[in-house]
Amino acid sequence: VAAAIAAVWLQGRPNVDHFPLASSGSVLVAYLPMISPYHYDTIDSPVWSLVHEMRFSLVFPLLVFAVTRLGRPRVTLALTFVIAIPALGALRFMPFGNNLPPPLNSLAYLPAFTAGILLAQNRQRLAAWYLSNGGAARLAFGAICLAIFAWPIPLYELWHPFLVLPCTALVLIALVEVCVSRLLTSRPAQFAGRISYSLYLSHTPILFVGMLTIGRILPGIAVVGLSWLVVVPLSTALYRWIELPIIAAGRRLTQAATST
Repeated sequence: VAAAIAAVWLQGRPNVDHFPLASSGSVLVAYLPMISPYHYDTIDSPVWSLVHEMRFSLVFPLLVFAVTRLGRPRVTLALTFVIAIPALGALRFMPFGNNLPPPLNSLAYLPAFTAGILLAQNRQRLAAWYLSNGGAARLAFGAICLAIFAWPIPLYELWHPFLVLPCTALVLIALVEVCVSRLLTSRPAQFAGRISYSLYLSHTPILFVGMLTIGRILPGIAVVGLSWLVVVPLSTALYRWIELPIIAAGRRLTQAATST
């Protein structure tokens, strides 16, 4: 909502077209319920991932049931890639790709959710395999996964499902390696993790507003630094007064549903 208000306020100002802000009231109306065709980067670009997460959350119990029933992790993961790659090809190369029906354009992200299910299901066995290797081999394995994840890749739209594999390995490393677990359970890391979702969703509109206002008199690096001074407190407030109450309400609804 704040992003939509900022977009309206910035309408008609110079250089607005250089940023993904809404250009009409109809875009705002379609944006808020998140049920229109896939063009959610017109206001707050990170929302594109939220849309796919919402869609998968609706069928996630069925996906968990299917993956656990198959019982063959490698075949299951390979099958999800077979499903995802054609959807990615359509999105990237076909004239109608950007207009694929909403369920179809979400299939490109099926491997990520399947890999998460398989990791949860086979975590102990994967951890035992990982720890059976020496320290140097584990270090090299982690470095390779991190390099694959961070390295710029041509035609990213086609290759990004395969990044699920090194990302899943990095999650496993974080669960198993004591030094990594200790780092991630430190107070600064825990704080960053708690506000990360709100920070992810709010940083883009704050940065754009800063670039279109104080960015005319300050260098870009200064605008980025000042944006952090706004985004971190804002994300903390959103976590405390929006996320936590909604999480608590969801748990109460779940308990009420399971007790009847």
